[in-house]
Amino acid sequence: MLRIGLIGSGYLIEKHIKSLQSLSDYTFICFFDTHQNKSTTIPKNHLSLKVNSLEELLHKVDVVFILNLPEQSRIELIVKSLKSSKHVLIDKSNIKTTVEARKLLELAEEAGVKVQISNISYFTPLFKSAKNYISCPTYIEAITHIHYKNKSSDAIFDLLCDDICLIINTVKSNLKRISTVGIDVINSSPELIHVKLEFDNGCIANITINTIAEDDKKTVRFFENNSTILLDFLDNNISLLTHNEASNVTQKQNIILLKTSEIEQEFSELHLGIMQQKQLAIDLHTMYKILDITFKISEKLKINFSLT
Repeated sequence: MLRIGLIGSGYLIEKHIKSLQSLSDYTFICFFDTHQNKSTTIPKNHLSLKVNSLEELLHKVDVVFILNLPEQSRIELIVKSLKSSKHVLIDKSNIKTTVEARKLLELAEEAGVKVQISNISYFTPLFKSAKNYISCPTYIEAITHIHYKNKSSDAIFDLLCDDICLIINTVKSNLKRISTVGIDVINSSPELIHVKLEFDNGCIANITINTIAEDDKKTVRFFENNSTILLDFLDNNISLLTHNEASNVTQKQNIILLKTSEIEQEFSELHLGIMQQKQLAIDLHTMYKILDITFKISEKLKINFSLT
C-alpha cells in the first residue's frame, strides 16, 4: 500500500479527506494545511491527521497530493516534494508556465519519481468511458458556452487547457498549425473565441468558447470513419452514432459510464505508473505541451494570461 499525504488549505482538504480514505491500494496518512494560522473548517475527528510542517509530511508518505496552493508558495512546496523523492499528483492550477513545467520535469526525472496532473477532464468517468470508442479521429469539435459575470483571462486559460488536453491525448500526431479568431463584444478582450488546430495526420480540432452565453454548454464530439461520439459534460452523457456502409443503416446508442470517481481514476492510473513503471497519460511532458499550445493561442488572440 502506498502512503498518501495531502497538501492544501481548509475547505479543500476537508473536501478530499473522505475520498482519499476510501482509495484502494493507498493509505491516507496525513495532511498539511498551508493556512496554518487561519481558522479551519476541518472536522475535529480529522485533526489527528494534521501535521505541523511539510517536512513532517514528507517523512511519512510515498505520494503527495497537492491541491490548489497560494501563489507565493506553490512552486516551493512542489519542488521540496520532488527533491524528497516523492511521487506527486498536482492540481493543474499550480503549474502556470512552460518554464515552470520544464523545471519540475527536470526535477522529477532527476529524482526518478512519477508526477501526474490532477483536476482535468481526462480523468472524468465520462471521458474514460468514451475513450475505448475513440481510436483515430479525423475531426474534433469542442464547444463551451458559459457566462462569467467577472470574466478573467485565467478562466479562459483553464477552459482552453482542458479542451487541449483531451484533443492531444486522442490525436496521436504532431500539431502543424494554429488558427484563431477572437471577438470582443463587451470588454476589451475576446468573449467569443474560436481556435482551429491542424495536425500532421490530417485531423482538425475546432475549439469554440463563448463566455457571455445565456445557457451553459460543454460538449466534445469526435468524428471517425463511420462513427461519431458525443460527450456532454453537463448532462454527463455519451452518445455513439455508428454507420454500417453495407446496410446503409445508422445506429445510436448511449454508452454506460464507468462506476468510479475522477479521483479514483487519477490515483488508479498513478498507482499503475508507479508500480509497473508505466508512462502516465497526463504527466509533466503533457502539461508542457498543453501550456505551450495555450500560450501560442493567447499570443494570436492578444490575451494576457496573468495567472497570479
